[in-house]
Amino acid sequence: MWITISGSSASPSHCAVIFRTDALRPDDPEYQEWGRRAFQVLQDTVKRLARAQAPDLDTDLAAALCWSTVQGLITVHGPLQAMAAREGRTVPDIGEVADRLLRLAVAGLVGHA
Repeated sequence: MWITISGSSASPSHCAVIFRTDALRPDDPEYQEWGRRAFQVLQDTVKRLARAQAPDLDTDLAAALCWSTVQGLITVHGPLQAMAAREGRTVPDIGEVADRLLRLAVAGLVGHA
């Protein structure tokens, strides 16, 4: 997750391709395998957390929540920064925002499993 987040701020145009369905070949077996591997790392992490703190947690749903939270943040962080700048405010660095969001999500998942 952190690689995705840091990559989005280091190379926004490269990361933007991830969300362009016209630029992807979802039927490509290599593309599918890399996506599966990336999501598996997240699922394994969520499962370890669940074993230690929330054995009844739906780990597939929790992993999907974390994944979608980060992907959404990558998509909206730039526009949020632009909007805040117009209003004379600042938005924290994407890494800090991601850390806060994921901690909040995990706390909620663990607390309500």
